[in-house]
Formats: sequence, C-alpha cells, structure tokens
Amino acid sequence: MTSKVYITKTDKITPVKIKEILKKSQFIKQLKPDEKIAIKTNLLDVENKGFVSPKYMDKITELIESKNAKAELIDTNHIYHVENDTQYHYSNNIKQKIIDDSKNTDIKIDSKLLKKVIKSTEIDEYDKLIILTKFKPHYLIGLEGAIKTTGVDLNVKSGKIELYKQAAPFISKIGCLACKLCAQECPTKTITINSIAEIDYSGCIACNYCIRVCPTDAIKPNRIKTDLLNQAIAEYMKTITQNKDIIYINILNDIRADYEHTQIGDHKIVDDIGILMSQDPVALDQASYDIINQKPGNKSPELKTNYLPGEDKIAGLWRTIDAQQQLNIAEEEKLGTTQYELIHI
Repeated sequence: MTSKVYITKTDKITPVKIKEILKKSQFIKQLKPDEKIAIKTNLLDVENKGFVSPKYMDKITELIESKNAKAELIDTNHIYHVENDTQYHYSNNIKQKIIDDSKNTDIKIDSKLLKKVIKSTEIDEYDKLIILTKFKPHYLIGLEGAIKTTGVDLNVKSGKIELYKQAAPFISKIGCLACKLCAQECPTKTITINSIAEIDYSGCIACNYCIRVCPTDAIKPNRIKTDLLNQAIAEYMKTITQNKDIIYINILNDIRADYEHTQIGDHKIVDDIGILMSQDPVALDQASYDIINQKPGNKSPELKTNYLPGEDKIAGLWRTIDAQQQLNIAEEEKLGTTQYELIHI
C-alpha cells in the first residue's frame, strides 16, 4: 500500500505556497469550529538555519482561523539547556507555548526496546497537530524530518535525555589533548580530565556539546548504536501519536550539513526543492530523502563525494551513517510506509 505525498510544483518556497499546499489537505478541509490545533516547530532556534520563519506560521494560522479553529505554536525544552527555556520570542501574531516537564506522565509500553515513555499531558489538550520541519541532514541519525521532529523534538526534556542516552558520545584515546574545553562546556559537569577526557555516563545527558567544542575530533557521536536510538524514537513516536490526527510538512530549502551540531561547514548540499506534505511521516521523509538523492549535489568541503544525481548525499557527508535505517525502523513500527505516490500541486 502506498501513501500520498504532495509536493509544490515550484522550488520557490514562500509563506503563500505553504498555505496553498496545506489548503489542499483533508486535514484542513475537515477542521471543525473551536478545534485546538498545535503547530510544532522550533520556536527556540531563532538563530539556527533550521529555523522556520514566523511568516510561514502567520499564513498557517490564518488558514486555521478561517475555519473558526484555534492555532497555537508549541515547542519543548531543549536537552542542552540546564534551565528551562521560559524566555523566548517568536511571533507577535500567534499564541505560543513551551511544553516543559511540569505535567509529565509515565506510560508503560511493551515494545522491543522501551518499557515506558515520558509524555506531557499537555499534548492531549490539542485536537490535532501540524508537524512543520525544515528538512535537513542530521549528524547522528542521518535525517531530520517529520520522524525526528515528532519522535524527538515533541518529547519533553527528560524524555529526550532518555532517548539520546541510547547513543551517547565516546572519547577516543587517539587525538585527545586533555585540553579541558569539553569539561568546561559540559552543562552537567560529567566530564573529568585525567590523562585524557573521560565521561561519567551516569550523569551524561547526551547533549553532544563536547563534540562541538573538541578541537581534534577526539569526541565522536556514537553511530554504532544509532539503531537503538532510531528504535527508541520510533517507539516514543508511536505512543505519543496514537489516535492523533496529524499532518506533516517538510520544507526542503537551504539544505545544509548539520552545522548546528558538528560545525563541519556551512554550504548547501543541493539546490532548493520545494514543500512536501503528507499524513504519513514515513512516506514524507522517504520522499524527501529520495528527492535530495536524485538531485545533483553541490560539491563542497562537506560534500566531497556522492554529489552526483542518484548518489546518497547523507553518506557523502558522513560515510558511517545509514539514513535509510531510521525510515525502515519507523515502517517496522507501523508509523507509515516507505512506499509513496508523489503528487505535484
């Protein structure tokens, strides 16, 4: 069985275009008066190139309110901030909310990996969800799309920590200068310096700040265990999205290597593509990944190989990452299908 994935006919990505593509969906057509709609995006990343402009949100909100429904932007606290993120400013026009750990509940599950998930009951206050993602490569799991935004970024901070502990970083003896930069930057002070830096994993929250500041790349993301992380993400997402009406939108423009986490470079890996939408997150991310790979890549210091049409651009950035793994695991957990029909609108 295939799922429908809609794509704009033009690579010109504007707030009007995102309103047009969303207007075509059954999700919008079936909105009822007074329904409360949460729009999940990265409110706290206003200086990040993965940030979605408030202008897009204004148009989405305008469309929702034309159906006499209510829109609210939501985000959750970041893993790498020790204190809760209570001070933020995104838009003057739309109600905004940061979901923290104040209303959590533990949900017991019988899954392959997790036995419980931590969920904020505030998510249940919304009738429907819109998951809006600036699709891009991710330094650890390959893809940052609908699955990652829902399975990780919609998670509360304590839940994120439990997820990322599945693949906490490690320190190589070769290359470590014992320079103390990682220990100074560690938000939980769980790195000590002896002959080399050492991580106390009992207190590590896997924020990966240490990776960003290491001058010799001696601290590395644990890609050996990304199968566990992808499994945990899928199991969490399956629990939190159960019985929820959700539409997923990926914006494919300004697609760069994951500079936020790795600092490896800052060039577009492919030219702008467009806006994709589906009610199947697996099909949406698979289509986004496939289209990026079909395009000619922009050869750069980050993308030195795999830049030809048809070649895997994520493997060109990080040869040890299998980006397809995330999609296959999500499909196995019945979050959607990797088979899709691409519809141009």
